[in-house]
Amino acid sequence: MWNELPNVTGTLYRPVVKVDFDETSLERQRALEAVLTSNGFRRAEQLKRLLIYLVEQEALGRSAEVTEYELGTKVLGRGEDFSPETDSTVRTRMHGLRQKLEEFYGANPDGLRI
Repeated sequence: MWNELPNVTGTLYRPVVKVDFDETSLERQRALEAVLTSNGFRRAEQLKRLLIYLVEQEALGRSAEVTEYELGTKVLGRGEDFSPETDSTVRTRMHGLRQKLEEFYGANPDGLRI
């Protein structure tokens, strides 16, 4: 289960849903854990929450359905009045997440990519 990631604190890791995973997904879970516990993500709490949410949604088959509004309100703590058109928070955080992942995989090229 995703909520059994070792070395990830309870305050950081609060899964939206509980999902049982097959062997491939367990590998993905280990890959996620490696990213979350890496030095580059050590103090990037919003990016961790964003990545966890995105991985969970992908595991549920919802990756194509996730919206900027959903990420802003469910993951980044914006209110229901959040407007992606006037607030670039999600786009900014996604850019930061992509940069951190590029750094991580640049230093760890042989690991499973999530």
